[in-house]
Amino acid sequence: MKVQSGVPLRRLLCVTLGVIVVCILATSTYAPGEEESPPIQQIQADELTSKRVQIIGRLGYPLGEMLTIRGRWQRPDSLVKDNSLRFVVTEVAGEKLAASVTFHRGLVHLPHSTTPESLEGKPCELRGYEGGGIRGAPDEFYERPVQQPYGFGFRTNLHTASLKILEKPTRPSKAKAAVNEPRLVEEIQADDLTSRRAQIIGRLGYPLGEMVTIRGQWKPPGRRVKDPAFHFVVTEVEGKKLATPVDFHSRGVFLPRHTTPDSLVGKICELRGYERGSFWGDPGRFHREQAGLEGDGESPVADPWGFKFVTEFHASSVKAIDSVRQQHKTATKSKSVHRQTKR
Repeated sequence: MKVQSGVPLRRLLCVTLGVIVVCILATSTYAPGEEESPPIQQIQADELTSKRVQIIGRLGYPLGEMLTIRGRWQRPDSLVKDNSLRFVVTEVAGEKLAASVTFHRGLVHLPHSTTPESLEGKPCELRGYEGGGIRGAPDEFYERPVQQPYGFGFRTNLHTASLKILEKPTRPSKAKAAVNEPRLVEEIQADDLTSRRAQIIGRLGYPLGEMVTIRGQWKPPGRRVKDPAFHFVVTEVEGKKLATPVDFHSRGVFLPRHTTPDSLVGKICELRGYERGSFWGDPGRFHREQAGLEGDGESPVADPWGFKFVTEFHASSVKAIDSVRQQHKTATKSKSVHRQTKR
């Protein structure tokens, strides 16, 4: 009798212990007040191209806006591997920054024949704009690991139209409190793109930097066009046919070495690579100031792009799948067989 009465008791104890363990595990994995990471904000590349969305740079102004920037060229204080000069910005548009912004020398484009070494330790005033784009390549792009100076990601840079050394640095005005002005277009912070809290969706429908397989064909330049260049027309991405083909200018397609568009004309090509994007060209006022002209007006330099966000495709491999003519014959033959089957 004792043995029989003890069996249900043991089962009861096992069940109770099991419930206690589950409760402990549940409470250990959940921390009160802990919030889930916010979803990654997505921006369409076409919205940047059409300027329905603008990126606010690290200096607090939209990319491409001409600015007066003051700062000093200096080396990093701490012991770092790269002891290159940096340009430390302390003042923008006559206003002192609450926190200085540092640009590596590789991200500052100075006027011709001007080097950072000649400006080290001197207070400088730059007239130019902040640009930006995706730099580097994803690790999957290379067959073997490659060391990249900046890594893959969104970076902003400075383009300088003019520069002068300040003999007696003037006192900037105090940093002003932010004024919530009405936004005419949607804005996104460059730091959100750099930290990958936000990402740009390319024209192919995938995030910039994501490795994809695309198919399409090279179209030769037409006879009556101003820009005699090849175009790569993408019709398929990751095995799925596009509802609307995507056209890339030859300047926006980077092929492996010893591969040229003219050698691939008339062939269906498969490219493996990734889409990348950045701002091309310069604002018209940049060229005017570079030429010493004041105020707004016609740019002295003919720039076909202007300051515009453009995406490009970087291919790690290319292979010709079939000729366009052969594919047309195959499609015609399959249609004929299908009609005969119906009859």
